[in-house]
Amino acid sequence: MAHPQLAELFREFATLLVITGADVFRIRAHERAAQTLDSAPEDIALLAKEGRLRELPGVGEGMAKKIAEWFATGRIAELEELRGSVSPAILELMNIPGLGPKKAKLLVDTLGIASIADLETACREQRVRPLKGMGAKSEGKILASIATMRESRERVPLWEARMIADRILSHLRGSGGAVESVPTGSLRRWKETVRDLDIAAVARDPAALMETVATMPGVVEVLARGETKTSVLFGRERFQIDVRAVPPGSFGAALQYFSGSKEHNIRLRERASKMGLTVNEYGVFRVNPDGTRGEKVAGETEESVYAALGLRWIPPELREDRGEIEAYGAGGTPPRLVEQGDIRGDLHCHTTWSDGTAGVEEMARAAEARGYAYLAITDHSPTAAYAGGLTPDRLRRQWDEIEAVQAKVKIRILRGSEVDILAGGELDWPDAILESLDWVVASIHQRGKDDREESTRRLVRALEHPCVNAIGHPSTRRLGQRPPLDIDWEAVFEAARAHGKALEINSAPERLDLNEVHAARAAALGIPLVIDTDAHATGMFGNIEYGVMVARRAGIRPGQVLNTAAQIPDRRGRR
Repeated sequence: MAHPQLAELFREFATLLVITGADVFRIRAHERAAQTLDSAPEDIALLAKEGRLRELPGVGEGMAKKIAEWFATGRIAELEELRGSVSPAILELMNIPGLGPKKAKLLVDTLGIASIADLETACREQRVRPLKGMGAKSEGKILASIATMRESRERVPLWEARMIADRILSHLRGSGGAVESVPTGSLRRWKETVRDLDIAAVARDPAALMETVATMPGVVEVLARGETKTSVLFGRERFQIDVRAVPPGSFGAALQYFSGSKEHNIRLRERASKMGLTVNEYGVFRVNPDGTRGEKVAGETEESVYAALGLRWIPPELREDRGEIEAYGAGGTPPRLVEQGDIRGDLHCHTTWSDGTAGVEEMARAAEARGYAYLAITDHSPTAAYAGGLTPDRLRRQWDEIEAVQAKVKIRILRGSEVDILAGGELDWPDAILESLDWVVASIHQRGKDDREESTRRLVRALEHPCVNAIGHPSTRRLGQRPPLDIDWEAVFEAARAHGKALEINSAPERLDLNEVHAARAAALGIPLVIDTDAHATGMFGNIEYGVMVARRAGIRPGQVLNTAAQIPDRRGRR
C-alpha cells in the first residue's frame, strides 16, 4: 500500500537536492521514487522486509537502500546530512505558495532573509525588486502569496487531513482499545479543506482511550483532557484534534451531531421540535409536557436518528442544508447521485512517456483491473518539457506502443494528449496531430500574468477548437499551495455549452478542480463533466473517490458525467 510519510521524505530529499545544486537526474530519481511511494498498491514495508523494493517502478538500488534504512532505523542518514547543509530560512520560505527553492535560496543568500516575516518586510521596503529575476510584480505576488498562506494555515487540504486521520485512527484502534472510531465534521462531509479533526469513538475503557490520545506520537500540546474528551495539537502544523468517547447506545447520534454541518443540524432540530422531540449528541428524545427531556427513542445508529425524524439516512457529504432534508423525506425519492461504481473509464493519465512512473501496459492493466472499459493515455505536449513533454516523433512511437498493448488487453486504449493551452489560447500541437488523436484534454500549466481577461480568453479559445474534448483542471489551483486563476466562469461555461465541450473534475487530491460550486453550475447549464484522476502511477487511479465526492457534493447525477457511459466515442465516431 502507499506510504505517504515515506513519500514526503523523498519529496523533501528532491527539494534539498535542488537547493544544493545536485544533478537534475538525481533530483528526478527522488521525485519518481516519491510518486511511487505515494501510490504503490503493494505493501512497502513487506517489500522492504523481503528485499523486493526494486520491484517498484522508479526504485533502483540507491533508492531501495534508503527506503530499507528508514524501515530499519527510522532515519535516512544522507537526508539528515542534507538538512544540515541547508539554511532553515530557505525551508521556511519555501512554505510560501509559488516560491521555489532557487528563489528562496537567492533571497536568503543575497538579502540575508531569515524568516517569512523578514521577507514580508523586505518586499514592503522594495528591497526584493532589484534582484535578478525579480521586480515590482514579484514583490506584489510574494506579499499576496504570504497572505494566502496565512489564510490557508487555518485549514488543511482534505487529503492531508485524511492522511492524519488514518494514522490516528489506526493508533486509537490498536493502542487505545477503541471499538469504534470515525472521523466526523468537515472531513466526513468531504469538504476540500478541514479546520480541525473531530473523532467520535466507543471504547471499553474511555479513560485509557483518553490517555492514548494525550500521549500518542505526534502530539505537540495537550489543550484539554477529560474523562470523555481530549483535545490536542498534532504535528508541525499544530493541527487540532478532538476525540470524544461516547456510550455504544449514543454512537450514531454522536456521528450525526458532530458531522454537521451547523446549518443541517439546525434544520434537524427545528424538525424535531415540531414533532415534540429534541436531538443532541446522545440521541433523540421525547420532550415531556413540562419541557424536560423524556424517553430516548433513537441514537445507536445514524439511520435510527434520521428515521425518528421521518427521514431516510442522508449521506454525510450532502449535509449542507442545500435541500437534502426535503429530498430525503420518507415519502420522496432522493436523487441518484454519481458513485464510484458508475465510472467506466479514466480520460486523463500519464505514463513514463512523459512524467508518469508506469508504462502504457501497466496503466492499462491497472485500469482494466478496476473494471474500466476504456482509458485515455494523455501524456504531455512539447511545451511541458519540464514534465517530459512529447515531440511529434515520440508521440507517434507512443501510438505504436499503444497499438501493441491494445492487442494484449480487453480495455480500449484511447490515443490522447494533455495539450498545453498557450499564452494566446493556441494549442500546443498542430491541427494535423490533434485530428489524429482520440481524446484531447486541454490544460493551462504556465499561468502567465494571472490576468482575468487573459485567463478567460485562453480557456474560451481552447473550447472553441474543434479537436478539444475537455478542459483539464480548469482553474489550475493546488489546495494550500497555489490559488485558482481569476476567471470569468460564466464566459467559460457559455463557451463550453456553445461548443459541446466537457469540463473536468480533476480528482488529484491537491487539485479537486473543478470545485463543487463550479461543477454544480456547469451541470445546471447542461455542460457535460468528466471525472478523471490525472494519474501518474497505477495506484493513483484510486484517487477517483475524491473527484466522485466533489461531484456528489455538487449534486451531480451519473448521466451528467461523460465517463459513466459504457463507451466513449472519439471524434471519428469509433466506439
